[in-house]
Amino acid sequence: MNGGDIFIPIIDALLNLQRNIATQNQEDGMYKETVNYIAGILKTTSIPNVITAVSTLVLAVVAVLSLIYRNEAPRTVVTQEYLNTGSKTNYINTSTSGNVSDFSKKRTVANGLRELARDAQVEGDLDKARDRLEQSINIDKEIDNKEGMAVAFSNLGLIASAQHKWDEAEGYHNDSLTMETALGRRDGMAADLNNLGFIAQTRGDLKKAEDYYKKALSLYERLRSKEGIIIQSNNLSTIYLMQGKLDDAKYYRRSLFSKVDI
Repeated sequence: MNGGDIFIPIIDALLNLQRNIATQNQEDGMYKETVNYIAGILKTTSIPNVITAVSTLVLAVVAVLSLIYRNEAPRTVVTQEYLNTGSKTNYINTSTSGNVSDFSKKRTVANGLRELARDAQVEGDLDKARDRLEQSINIDKEIDNKEGMAVAFSNLGLIASAQHKWDEAEGYHNDSLTMETALGRRDGMAADLNNLGFIAQTRGDLKKAEDYYKKALSLYERLRSKEGIIIQSNNLSTIYLMQGKLDDAKYYRRSLFSKVDI
């Protein structure tokens, strides 16, 4: 398989995953199958070709991790009612009265907004996605729903990254990481660290990227997440290849391949 041919199956696998996400089929098995398939393709290539292939893969990793991990509850009639109301604030205030059901209704609206934002991201409408996420954050702040805010901040970071607004993206992912750390959610922490590593790598700060990826790898090892370990091993292999550290790159490449089911 030559350098140009590597891209065909990698892109095909990623497109299949995107179609899966777009149709809201978020089963974990599809994610595992795709990660293993892409890693299996890399296993059949030589070192020079891997440098090119992993660069393509790294650009897709952030979206793959986030879209799978950040899946929320499905949109609801309540959320549609909220969106169809002229005064969003009045809708929330007049339809609730301070009891337990109020919290549930607001949380339902916020969850639905994040789901709609995810759909808009997949469709490429980043402005609509941003608007939905910002609305969800405002509602989550009212009910102190840190879990929801962490998800929304991370997805806002992805939108900013897609628009090459790196400072903004870094800020959002750090906000999400702070909340995920306070909540003790290791999977969310690992996803944010991966995203921050990607931003650092894009900026050319390979040392900072390495630190983020190693922290993410450590969390995925504690979680016993084979897919997370594969992705971070690939990231670290890429970082070392970019620096000409072939022994370190081969070490993480071997770690990657030891987790692949082919």
